[in-house]
Amino acid sequence: MLFFQKSSKKRYLSLLVIISLVLTSYLVYRVQAARADALTSAYVKVTDSRPSATTITYVTGWTFPSTDSIECMNIVFSTAASGGSVPTAMTTTSAAKVSISGGGLTANNWTLYNTANGTLQYENDSGEASTATAITITTSGITNSSSAGIYYAQITTYSTLNTHTCSTAVDSVVAAFSIKAGQALSVTVDPSLTFAINGVASSQSVNGSTTTAATVTDANTIPLGNVNSTTNAIAAHDLVVTTNAQNGYTVYASYSGTLTDPSTNTIADWTGTNGAPSTFSAAGTSAFGYTTESTTLSGTGGRFSGGKWAKFETWGYEVARSATKPSAPETTRVGYQVGVSGTQASGTYTTTIIFVATPTY
Repeated sequence: MLFFQKSSKKRYLSLLVIISLVLTSYLVYRVQAARADALTSAYVKVTDSRPSATTITYVTGWTFPSTDSIECMNIVFSTAASGGSVPTAMTTTSAAKVSISGGGLTANNWTLYNTANGTLQYENDSGEASTATAITITTSGITNSSSAGIYYAQITTYSTLNTHTCSTAVDSVVAAFSIKAGQALSVTVDPSLTFAINGVASSQSVNGSTTTAATVTDANTIPLGNVNSTTNAIAAHDLVVTTNAQNGYTVYASYSGTLTDPSTNTIADWTGTNGAPSTFSAAGTSAFGYTTESTTLSGTGGRFSGGKWAKFETWGYEVARSATKPSAPETTRVGYQVGVSGTQASGTYTTTIIFVATPTY
């Protein structure tokens, strides 16, 4: 009976030891499990979330819970929050470290090891102590998955690194991110054109000549006034064009016909042409023509420079032009000049000047 009691006590003590070891192992496991989810405020930002987009920058961040010595930080991209596989066609082996900031870590002490596709492994062989602050890791050169969907970054820190092998997990967290096709957006900007013809006062310059008209020109009239064989009459307009046409615009000038009075007497057109303008004659010669200060006409753009004049024709010829969309309203000054001989019949001579502004879209 005494032997039986001693044996029972031994069995009882052995059972207590076993139970104690099991409980201790369980508690240690629970502590480690709780510790392994201590990273907080985790996120993954993708600069371009379109499927199959290349050379994309991923910004990954989290907050360390406390001061821990770590040698390895793994960011594993997966199709599931735990386990899973690398998202289809996602490529990280061409990735490059851009920056590491925060977390108490020194950026230059950490290098990227990314030979395993789907894993960004940041290493520090000497180890470094984190602080309970936020960290941001920026990595470029990643190719997105070819399939739209929700994917995960399984983030784990380790205290031990041996020949690119991370061990002894310290903390971990999982962050989700989305790969989604871009939303096609379109907008149509209506074509626009504003064309103004503004009057020019007397005694103003127009391509080297000076306006003489006593009455200011306006959008609808050119009052050259009285003229005689001793003084030519000169007037001017400012042509102002605003347009959003990508290929600019052209303003063409023509007239309804030769200057004519009620008795059908006419004042001759000047001999110069739009393609080959020439210097206007001195007072005493009957002639009527125009000039432009534009230096961007097609062909020889500055052919009117130096005070050259041309005759009006019933077919429009360019007097202002831009080959590209103007960034602001553009103004071109054009001038009109008439001279008469001593034998020119007296009377009031009229014609109609026509300007046509044509944008090129």
